[in-house]
Amino acid sequence: RKGPKDPASFAAGTAHQPVIPALDVIDQTGAGDVFAGTLTARLALGDDLREAAALAAAAASLSVGGRGGTGLIAPLAEIRRHRERVTT
Repeated sequence: RKGPKDPASFAAGTAHQPVIPALDVIDQTGAGDVFAGTLTARLALGDDLREAAALAAAAASLSVGGRGGTGLIAPLAEIRRHRERVTT
């Protein structure tokens, strides 16, 4: 099921998380690590897969706005705002 508030689709055995475009791209180093770390942390904190994946995609998208492996690790409130730019 897809809709304006639910752009991700999760069917039996498959999943799709839409791209969340970066506001600024300086360096992509570490974006995958940010995605994996955020996804893992959010699942450990009790989020369902859909919410965890959306936040992970938003966090990775923001991370490319920093230089090198240090990147930009945004606070959760900023990650949520960034995700909302795409899902609303």
